[in-house]
Amino acid sequence: MLGLIGSRLLQFVIVSFFVLTALFVLVRLIGDPAAMRLGTEASAEDLEKLRHAMGLDRPMIVQYWEFLWAKIPHVTRDPKTGGMVFVVLDFGKSFESSRPAIQDILRRVPYSAWLAGTAFSFAVIMSPILGILSARYRNSWGGWAVMGGTLIWQTVPSFVFALLLLLMFSVTWRIFPSFGVDGWKSMVLPSIALAFFPLSRLTRIVRSQMLEVMSQDYIRTARAKGLSEPVVTYRHAFRNAIIPWVTLLGLDFAGLMGGSLIVEQIFLWPGIGRGILEAVTHRDYPTIEAGAFVITIIVVAANLWVDVAYRLIDPRIGWGGKKS
Repeated sequence: MLGLIGSRLLQFVIVSFFVLTALFVLVRLIGDPAAMRLGTEASAEDLEKLRHAMGLDRPMIVQYWEFLWAKIPHVTRDPKTGGMVFVVLDFGKSFESSRPAIQDILRRVPYSAWLAGTAFSFAVIMSPILGILSARYRNSWGGWAVMGGTLIWQTVPSFVFALLLLLMFSVTWRIFPSFGVDGWKSMVLPSIALAFFPLSRLTRIVRSQMLEVMSQDYIRTARAKGLSEPVVTYRHAFRNAIIPWVTLLGLDFAGLMGGSLIVEQIFLWPGIGRGILEAVTHRDYPTIEAGAFVITIIVVAANLWVDVAYRLIDPRIGWGGKKS
């Protein structure tokens, strides 16, 4: 297990290097951050002063090295107080709030985790139930209704469901608040809107895997031994059909944490996605870089969780990644 974690940490370092390099290049390809910040009416003198304050007048290789060095844990001297301070993941100060950009992003993480966790839990609980039932009763009206519903949920964008939910439950019936953070009721509509896509995808993968597993010889043997249908379905079939489902679990949670910016914007939910969208609108490059890097950490952590879950579910998969 330690070897697996060590290899994933090494991959994280490599991925982080390429992500940071891409962020450094893309920000400078978009345009001059100083000109973007001051606007078209700024004088040449003001632009030059701001470029100097932002370090943009130095050679590109120097800027790149300082950009990378600010992300590596190290101790440096505070230019204001003269004391020694510990620095890690320094993306600079936000153009809008004048606070460290990483702090502005990290304070949004609990809101995104709260929303994504609720939507994720709903999908995790319902997808095995719907997938197993639609597989067992695949030739019935109920089975076809589940698959038709999941097809619609997977093809229609989540923001469309978000608008429909707002129209029905906030505007027409006024059961739930339409935006903001005000107790558990304000979380119901955005979490349901987010849950539609992962629920549909997870349900379909459970159904397809169950149909494949239920046709195997060992399932027929278990039935021939007189085992009850629930035991055959849940203890033997579902456990062997669960690995692709677990793979999607990790990917969907990472996607919900960082990819829900449209839904968060519709419901004015103060999560990471909305923070990045606002930063893009205001050309707040430090916040964009910090948000993208935090999402990278979440994706890598989700992949590590999937790797560990594989081996806990199926002990035949060794910690080296091969079935024994």
